[in-house]
Amino acid sequence: MYAHTHYGAFTKNLGAFLDGLPESSVRFLYFGNDMSKPLIKDTFKEWTPPQTQPFYLLGGTSANYCYIYRKAEVVGVYKGDHVTFGIVAGRNDAVYIKTHITTYTEDVLNVAQYIKSRSECNFTFDRANLATIAQFSASTQCENVKFAAVSLGAFYAPQTFSDAPMVIYLLCCAVAGIVFGGRRPRRTKTAPVIQGRRGGRYTVVAGRKKYIKVTRAATKGGAIAGYKGITFMTDAFVDFLSRHMLQAVKQARPGLLSASVMLDELLNTNILLAYDFEGDTRNLFYIDSVMALTACYASTAPAPLAAETVCLERFMAMAVRMTEVAA
Repeated sequence: MYAHTHYGAFTKNLGAFLDGLPESSVRFLYFGNDMSKPLIKDTFKEWTPPQTQPFYLLGGTSANYCYIYRKAEVVGVYKGDHVTFGIVAGRNDAVYIKTHITTYTEDVLNVAQYIKSRSECNFTFDRANLATIAQFSASTQCENVKFAAVSLGAFYAPQTFSDAPMVIYLLCCAVAGIVFGGRRPRRTKTAPVIQGRRGGRYTVVAGRKKYIKVTRAATKGGAIAGYKGITFMTDAFVDFLSRHMLQAVKQARPGLLSASVMLDELLNTNILLAYDFEGDTRNLFYIDSVMALTACYASTAPAPLAAETVCLERFMAMAVRMTEVAA
């Protein structure tokens, strides 16, 4: 079987880059068409490149993709705008980079609904273009048929995600194993991430352990970390949410293609649900995290407290209402 010279190394470098970033307090679930089991169940990673704003990164459903979100938008008024970055093996050992920006614009005629748009620029990876961001933006050509002979910088310049060229440039450097020191690029080997026997993860740099910082969720001013063993990421809650909300919307509106569910355990008490439908439309809904986690516990508790039963009743009523609006 033919082994591509660069694809495997590039994909491995992308994974190592994501693994080396500190975790945020944002938990994320992504469900595919059947709404039963999440295809992605992960935590956003913190990334603050030099001379630009902070971002959140998330690994994709396969090891060769990732998604980039502006941190300010995730912790503020979140719609879902993001950059997608992917690595594809081409012929003759070429590596293709697939990128696109996805944005959501509010539909003023329909409550809680947004219109999805997507702008795509795919290109052949060329190490010679990585000397500077200016050279990369000007010399990298979008190879999509519709946008032939247009540079990546010119293509993404009018987009709302205006720093996309910088983000894509830095990720190209990362997957190629390049970091920048001074004016000239230099190659670097990615240090393996080691799981400590007493917990924590670290790399070994110059013979010394360097532990990877993990930002832990806090409860003060934000969501509860859990209720009687139920947290946002436990299988019990994921299944509860899937059965009573996601699958119910799917039954009412078969055009539901995917759903994203997010909770910032540090800054927000609301769980965000984003339903993506045929016709490039998205519905956004919010549910109180304390109520939802308590309702999940009450749904299987042999003798739930009165307050817990109230939360379950509120959750079920909201599920009905959500299904009616989405349908």
